Amino acid sequence: YLCMNFFITPPILNTIGHISWQLCHGAPPFIYLLLNRTVKKHIKRSLEGSMKRIMRKLYMYVFN
Repeated sequence: YLCMNFFITPPILNTIGHISWQLCHGAPPFIYLLLNRTVKKHIKRSLEGSMKRIMRKLYMYVFN
């Protein structure tokens, strides 16, 4: 990836370099969400609370 800044490279190599950089730096959050039980538990709790509030507001909006 670094060589692309200093040498002339084909466009396909630039594209592959950018995509691989994005995958390497964007994958850890998904790995944590898939494999870490503690993180999953906290995410579920926070989403459940948010969904309950949203559904309550939606119910009040629709039926009042």
